[in-house]
Amino acid sequence: MTIRAWTVLGVLWLVSLAAVGSITYAQSPQPAPAPPTMITGPDLGFVVEHQKGGIAFGQLMVRVDGQWRRAAGSARRGYVVPLAE
Repeated sequence: MTIRAWTVLGVLWLVSLAAVGSITYAQSPQPAPAPPTMITGPDLGFVVEHQKGGIAFGQLMVRVDGQWRRAAGSARRGYVVPLAE
């Protein structure tokens, strides 16, 4: 075989390796995302969606008629009232 034939054969072999690799990667099972962690009390909870630098970010939840619902509200400056001691 000539040098040109070996080169063509080598290129075809590399292309076939890339094609097989991309097909097998696309068919491999992807890990399922972990369900969010919920920290709950009797009627108030917090869903941790992600953490960054030791700080939990998420959504406040309240129980209404036995079902958990997302709480909507505002924590603007001056509206936070400390709990009575």
